[in-house]
Amino acid sequence: MITWLSRLFRPSPEAPPTDSRELLRVLRLRRRELHDSLTSLRAYGYDSIAGDDEAALKTLDRKILALQLKLGSGGENASH
Repeated sequence: MITWLSRLFRPSPEAPPTDSRELLRVLRLRRRELHDSLTSLRAYGYDSIAGDDEAALKTLDRKILALQLKLGSGGENASH
């Protein structure tokens, strides 16, 4: 829940990173935040709201996988 609240007050990045490795790092951080938020929401019984985070998490996983394949890192770090 704290992660979700801190996202509300954090300044948004001005431009997405142009370097593929930096973009992958940012996407992985975002994935971790979404996972924490999803876990928190479910722990407090907000399953209906958690569905939005779950859909965003699946989309982010696909982006990460595509970027990993582009960079040639394959499945080595697919779960991170």
